[in-house]
Amino acid sequence: MVEAVSTAHLGIKIPDGWINYDNSGSLESMKVELGKLRKGCVIRPKYSSPGMFSEFVLVSEPERKVVTYEDLLGRMKEIFPGWSLEVLRFEYDLERKFAFAHIRVCVMSDNGVRCMEEVGDASPESLSSNFIMPHFIRMALTRAKSRAFKNLLGEAEVSEEETVVKNGRGCL
Repeated sequence: MVEAVSTAHLGIKIPDGWINYDNSGSLESMKVELGKLRKGCVIRPKYSSPGMFSEFVLVSEPERKVVTYEDLLGRMKEIFPGWSLEVLRFEYDLERKFAFAHIRVCVMSDNGVRCMEEVGDASPESLSSNFIMPHFIRMALTRAKSRAFKNLLGEAEVSEEETVVKNGRGCL
C-alpha cells in the first residue's frame, strides 16, 4: 500500500520503506504515472533490483469520501453560522469558456477568527458536459467555496463539484 509518493525523486513509500524508479524508461512518463498515485493506493511494482522498480501496476485506489456543495453549505451554516466570504480575485474568458476564482472564507472559532483561502477554476477540460458548460463561471466560484468549506470542516476528501463531469456523472 502506498504511504507517500515523491515525483521529484521518483520514489514510492510502501510499508517496507522507499522504492525508487530505476530510470530504465522515460522519466517524464514515470513522473506522470507517479502523479496519479496517492496515499492508500495498492500497487504491484516490478522490481529490477532490491529497492528499485522499473514499472508498477495500480491494483486499487482507496475510496474517496465525496460530498456535495449543498451538504457543505448546510454544515457551514450549522457549525459556523457567522461565516463570511470574500472574493479576492475573479477572472473569466467568455471565448475560451474559462473562469478562475480566488476566495477567502472566515469563521469564528474558539481560538478567534480562522480563515481559509482557496481557488477554483472551470474550463471545457474540467466540465465536459453540455449540461454544466453554460454555468462555468458559477462553477469556478462553487469549486473554490467547496474547497474552503471542506477544509474548514475537515469532513471530506473531495466535493462532487471538483470532479470532472462526464455524461452528467462525476468522474474522479
